[in-house]
Amino acid sequence: MKDPSDDIRDWLYTSLSGNVSYAGSVVPVYSFPPEDAAYPYITIGEHTAEGEESVKDRYMWDVATMLEIRSELDIHDASYLPVNSISNQIMQLLRVSFPAGGYAYGRDEAGVAMNNFNVIRVRFGAFNTEREMGPTKILISKQLTINLLVEEL
Repeated sequence: MKDPSDDIRDWLYTSLSGNVSYAGSVVPVYSFPPEDAAYPYITIGEHTAEGEESVKDRYMWDVATMLEIRSELDIHDASYLPVNSISNQIMQLLRVSFPAGGYAYGRDEAGVAMNNFNVIRVRFGAFNTEREMGPTKILISKQLTINLLVEEL
């Protein structure tokens, strides 16, 4: 049995990095954004899992990963548009990573391969937005939960 955390983080980074943009600029993807990171950006956050399931000769994990999208705007131009547009792109990118016709557990098609796991299912869970008011700027963030069912190779 293996821990899928690094494989999931690598898969998300590879899937998103260079493929998400806003206002004509590529949105960077970080695990740990630098203090001077330009807005907007995406952070691949924490993983949680209830535990593994063994099926026949393989182990499976249902892992929730938090993505955070952060944007900073002038107080007079505040809008949720940047974080919502980026969120839409993330959902579309991760959905089209699967073979034509999609994939459902129990079918014969292979999932998306990672180093040590196959992605069996991508499901988008809860999301929420937050704002922090400053004297001249508003920081808007959106947290998006992605549940991945992965099967150990």
